[in-house]
Amino acid sequence: MSMWLVFASLFAFLSLLQLPSSQAKRGPAGMVFPTAGAPLSLEQVEERTRLLPDGTSETEVLMSKIYRDSAGRMRIEETVSGPSDKSIDVVQLVDPVACSIIVLTPEKIAARIIAPKCGTNPFAVVFPSLEQTLPPGNWDRKTENLGIRKIEGIEFEGTRTTQTSVDQTSMIAVDERWDSKDLRLTGLASGSGPTGRYTARIQSVGRREPDPSLFLIPSDYRIQDF
Repeated sequence: MSMWLVFASLFAFLSLLQLPSSQAKRGPAGMVFPTAGAPLSLEQVEERTRLLPDGTSETEVLMSKIYRDSAGRMRIEETVSGPSDKSIDVVQLVDPVACSIIVLTPEKIAARIIAPKCGTNPFAVVFPSLEQTLPPGNWDRKTENLGIRKIEGIEFEGTRTTQTSVDQTSMIAVDERWDSKDLRLTGLASGSGPTGRYTARIQSVGRREPDPSLFLIPSDYRIQDF
């Protein structure tokens, strides 16, 4: 299945939950990625502020719980807002070995399975980019190294990317992130620009092997088709 079909499937799933269409892009940003030999569990906290055309802003806080086992399998737990501000718990199980994405809905005791075609990045939909989306136009890009720092006892290497509009030089966007290439993990990220600002960080990191049952479909769940 091509990546655009994967996105269509996830979009269809969110539609079945009666979530707004914009919700398909509002999941947790990609800070933890599938990789073997580096089990962990952590909380991911994000704060996003979007600047509105009338000069006001709106802020959204997202909290996710993420597990990764030694095989590189991942479990991502999040709460999304549905109609009438109703909260819905959604769990994604990502298996790079079986090349599958499973979406669990505890409220419905249901599971939906997506099988993307394995390739360079078959899970791009699950792990959206941290870097902010910029208005159309020409942008100059500069990246600088920020050195090493420890977050939650883990060493991360920092980079700062500054993008300046060629057409309007006063328009600048800055993204900063701290990455561990060995662990395929981002410890901290922040950014600000013409469309808003954001911060994303990890906390409560554990390095033990998670319970294997976390990466399986519960026995009482119904498997549904899209």
